[in-house]
Amino acid sequence: MFGNIENGQMVLSELGKEAKKFWDQIPKHFSHAHMDEYVFMPNHMHGIIMIEPVRRDAIYGVSIQESKPKNGGIVSTDKNPMLNDSLSRMIRWYKGRTTYEINKLIHKKFQWQARFYEHVIRNDADLDRVREYIGNNPLNWELDEENADRIRGDGDKRPL
Repeated sequence: MFGNIENGQMVLSELGKEAKKFWDQIPKHFSHAHMDEYVFMPNHMHGIIMIEPVRRDAIYGVSIQESKPKNGGIVSTDKNPMLNDSLSRMIRWYKGRTTYEINKLIHKKFQWQARFYEHVIRNDADLDRVREYIGNNPLNWELDEENADRIRGDGDKRPL
């Protein structure tokens, strides 16, 4: 759905370009997020989101960057970083936004899988390993379990 692998490179379809557009917008909606390495594949994507900790008042454990809502309710934009500093919120926003926009384009039901895989990167060596995995993903597409046309170990292209 997101495109095709050609000569070891991902070529995005219109739907892939739409999904990428909203991936790139995550930091605009979540000010503590910074995008790192990512790649879209024909039927899934991999990405690293760097999340900076929200600065909190040490005595009270609350954000000192909060804004007061005009209507007395909770602010749900990045003006209230306490609401927007979780990875789950970012992914929920991303999946919801792309699903809505893609469904408008294709006039049928596009749907992400319900969950997502997360891995906390704890050091530079792990970050380098994950970046390399993401960068090499298109090169390994022929062997990827997500690829219905993958090549078997014996070179046969029939599904395993």
